[in-house]
Amino acid sequence: MLNPAKQTLFRRVFWLAATYNLLWGVVAIAFPRALFRWLDIPLGQPDTMAVQFWQCIGMFVMVFAIGYAYVAIDPDRYAPFALIGRSANSSVRSVSSGAGTPASCQAGWRGLTSRTI
Repeated sequence: MLNPAKQTLFRRVFWLAATYNLLWGVVAIAFPRALFRWLDIPLGQPDTMAVQFWQCIGMFVMVFAIGYAYVAIDPDRYAPFALIGRSANSSVRSVSSGAGTPASCQAGWRGLTSRTI
């Protein structure tokens, strides 16, 4: 059970996280080419695969917004949602850097365990 000061802090932080993820997800889904243009990253033609992939990432980010909103509503009850979000983020980032090689799978497992323990 968190004391009232920590509960207030957690609520504010997780409402900010939920809002950020919701906005980022909406922008990634509605305007998938915007970030590529802003960073001056050329997309091949046809660019449908890259755009669909980016929209899928936006969808995942929006799912995290829902989980963070639950944690913001009741930090004591929904704390495991924050842990799941942190673990998934770490392992996906580690594995995606190696694109499925055995070393990247080891890195993903190491990232998952070291960040959650």
